[in-house]
Amino acid sequence: MKIIISAVLLAAFTLLSQPTYANNPLFPVWSKKAVTNPMTDDFEFLRYSSVSDSNRENLLLACDGEDKSLKAFWQIATGGNGFPLSVKNLPVKYRIDKRSPISATWDIGNPRVLLLPSDIDNFLDNLKGGKKFTIQTDYTDPVSFDIKGIDVVISEIKKACR
Repeated sequence: MKIIISAVLLAAFTLLSQPTYANNPLFPVWSKKAVTNPMTDDFEFLRYSSVSDSNRENLLLACDGEDKSLKAFWQIATGGNGFPLSVKNLPVKYRIDKRSPISATWDIGNPRVLLLPSDIDNFLDNLKGGKKFTIQTDYTDPVSFDIKGIDVVISEIKKACR
């Protein structure tokens, strides 16, 4: 019995001590990763990610410490070859909770990632107060993400990018 309890406690300690989960009140919806340069202690990046309902895609919001820019990515699993190589911009539709769907054009970073439009502040403003984010392209089925706590995520990302 002592061995089982010890193993459970060790497993719980190991899980909770990982940087992705430690001090993250938004877990399990959002995982957090903050990186500083070990030689200079300079901030390198802060990233939050939420996994889709299907556990195949990620919604990533980040601050790049080098140029202090906000970034957002939808890392997708389209299957097959992804998007046609000739496509540089892709029409998407997204919806937050029961609000009206929003149409936008996003840039393709590579065949598995869509970059959000250059007006990231508008996109983040649309996400505020949301609980569920759903997105779709002509090449994908609708994908939904739990975004509870998005206001805290946006606040931390913006604060890191100042």
